[in-house]
Amino acid sequence: MGDTISTPLTISRSFLKMAPEREKQRQLDGIVERIVSEVQRYAIRGETSYMFSGDMRIHSGGNQTVFTNDEVVYALQQNFPDCNVSYEENWVDAKDKRGNVIPNAKVLEKGIIIDWS
Repeated sequence: MGDTISTPLTISRSFLKMAPEREKQRQLDGIVERIVSEVQRYAIRGETSYMFSGDMRIHSGGNQTVFTNDEVVYALQQNFPDCNVSYEENWVDAKDKRGNVIPNAKVLEKGIIIDWS
């Protein structure tokens, strides 16, 4: 086998300065990827909407990245361009563990809605 000569890697200052933003985008892409998979599962079951109310904080290497609702909504709008994608807060009937409505009780349901109906 012949010897191969490797070319030294050259990294610019601007590339290094953009590292935090590239990492944040990579993490946002991961959140969106998980939501896309969930939406597909909902669609297979015949559903016409999905609500994401999960944590938008990523913990990595002792650091925490927090995404705003607007950042996640915008990213999802790119993946679902002909669907209604929005952040919503609604008071809904509270339910017990069996799914029965609890009289005179409401809970605040908030999250990102993707509607393809």
